[in-house]
This record gives sequence, C-alpha cells and structure tokens, in this order.
Amino acid sequence: MTIDGWASRSRYIGALTKGANEVANQAANQVANQVANEVADEVADALVKARANPRMR
Repeated sequence: MTIDGWASRSRYIGALTKGANEVANQAANQVANQVANEVADEVADALVKARANPRMR
C-alpha cells in the first residue's frame, strides 16, 4: 500500500473510531440520565410516603 493509501486508511479508521466513541458517549449519557431520573422518582416517592406517615414527622 502506498503512503497515500495508508494515510487515507488511517483517516477512515479515525473517523470510524470518533463516530463509535460519540455513539458510546450518547448511550452512556442516556443510561445515566435514565438512572438519575429513576432514582429521583424513588426518592420523591419515599419523601411523600414519609410525610404522609405521622410517625415519620
């Protein structure tokens, strides 16, 4: 393979890697946001239940 061929291949692999990293980061962010929202919902539910319980006041 020529120098130009290797350089082209390297740019192509770099672009694929960048794209894969972006997809992985987006997926990780979505999962983190989903978990954070679910935890916040659970905490809110627990606070509502605790407030409704006279023994917890």
